[in-house]
Amino acid sequence: EAALVLAVLQGWAEWTAAGTAAAGAAVHPGVARAAELLAGDPALALPALARASGLGGDLLGRLFRRELGLTLTAFRQQCRLERYQRLRGEHPRRTLLWCALAAGFGSYAQFHRVHRLQLGRSPRQD
Repeated sequence: EAALVLAVLQGWAEWTAAGTAAAGAAVHPGVARAAELLAGDPALALPALARASGLGGDLLGRLFRRELGLTLTAFRQQCRLERYQRLRGEHPRRTLLWCALAAGFGSYAQFHRVHRLQLGRSPRQD
């Protein structure tokens, strides 16, 4: 939950710094619910996520980007990376591949690509 709070706050800070937010505006409840669900299960499919948030898939995607400053995919990848890092700490004897797959990445290649893009280094450099 701490990772979710951090991600929402970072998105909120970027959004308000960009000047697109009205003073005192709150994040749409559907967006907050989607972020909470993705933090708990980054593998949750878009149709299920949209249903649970009470919004259509396209609307959810647009609101998510406008209100948090990142796409659903980027947020999902961030949640997976945070889960990977937590699993790595909890299971230091497990392989990088095991941790990546357990975190919700579909393959080591996908994990490596996302890790390098978001953190600027290879997973082996951690």
